Order: sequence, then structure tokens, then C-alpha cells
Amino acid sequence: MEIFRKIITVHDEQEAKRALLGLVSVVDDDAAVRQSLRLLIEYEGFKCNTYASVTEFIEESMRLRFPGPRCILSDMYMPDLNGLHLQEALKESSDQPIVFMSGMGVLEHAVQAFRRGAVHFLSKPINDDELFMAIQEALSISSRLQQARSLKKSLNERAAKLTPRERELAQLLPEGLAIREMADAMNVSDRAIKLYKKNLMEKLEIKSVYELVTFKSNGLI
Repeated sequence: MEIFRKIITVHDEQEAKRALLGLVSVVDDDAAVRQSLRLLIEYEGFKCNTYASVTEFIEESMRLRFPGPRCILSDMYMPDLNGLHLQEALKESSDQPIVFMSGMGVLEHAVQAFRRGAVHFLSKPINDDELFMAIQEALSISSRLQQARSLKKSLNERAAKLTPRERELAQLLPEGLAIREMADAMNVSDRAIKLYKKNLMEKLEIKSVYELVTFKSNGLI
């Protein structure tokens, strides 16, 4: 039996390190700006993809699966769609916070961008320290969003295993009722309550009733 091993190259290792730090997607219609930002961002160890327009970013990046935090560094004013259009396209479900940049500042647009969740609004030419402070903050937010999404998915999958009876008991347990009281409320035996409790705690992967609060706060039970 032959065993084939994938050869890990220096490039593979570099890409893995970049994935840990995060991905910065640069959206700007100026090719020179895209190139200079890419060189600067990659020099700092991040992975960087560049796009000439909002349309190109939406078409290409939405298919991209990146195993780490990610953010967008976008020019506010471009020929086809501007930064506000980009925010609208991503909506609130995106795990890619946006840092805007512009050579001309329109206060109204900056205010709109911040109200919709933009992390920073940088003025061109961009100060390197300000740029990387903004990128780090955006990637930290992205990491938290991804962790929260992953946790909610895990909680959903566990809660989906519950039977209707186990779900009913999960509603009663945090109230601190005695076994007899819960049995009466559900019109079952004390033994059934103990069995339901054992099963639901195994399915939810919890060790105490107090941990049910996490499921209740997410509307899962």
C-alpha cells in the first residue's frame, strides 16, 4: 500500500501564517493604490486580496472561503458603486468589518458609514500606523463575530437533538422546581423527569442546569 504525503512548501507555511493573522480585501479603482497597499499589508504578514471595484469584490470574494478573520479596506468613492453600496450589499450578516479610506471627505457619507458599522474612515494619503491600527481593530471584531457565529451554530445543532418532551423540561429546569413539581407540570412520573434531564444534558453537552441559560438567551429552548 502506497502512502502519498503532500509536500509542505515554504509558500504553504507563509499562507498558513497569513491565515492566522487575517485577510484584508482592498477595494479601490486606482491600480497604483491597490498595488502599494497590497505590498504594505503583505509585508506586515497579512494575506491581501485586491479588487478594482465593489462589483468585482462582490462577485469574486463571496465565493472565497477564508479560514480566519477578515476585513475590507475600501475606497469610499469609486466610479460604479461606492462604499455605502458595499455596506448595503454585505448587510449585517457579514463577518467582514469595513475600514473606509478617501482622498476627499464628505461628512454626511462618513456619518452614514459609521452608523452602518464602519470601523474607521481614513484620509488619503494614509498614515501607516493609523492604517494598521484600523486593520487590527477590524480583524479583532471579525474574529469575535466568527466565534459567536460558530458558537451559535454549535448550540443550534445540539438543541436540534432534543425531543419535544426534553425541550419542555429544559424550559422548566431553570425555574428551580422540584422533580415532583416538574413531573406534575408535564403529567409524567418522577422517573421520566430524571431520564429526560439526563438525556437533554447529554445532548446539549452541559454539566449543570445553569448552562441552559446560554441556550435560552439564544432562543434555542
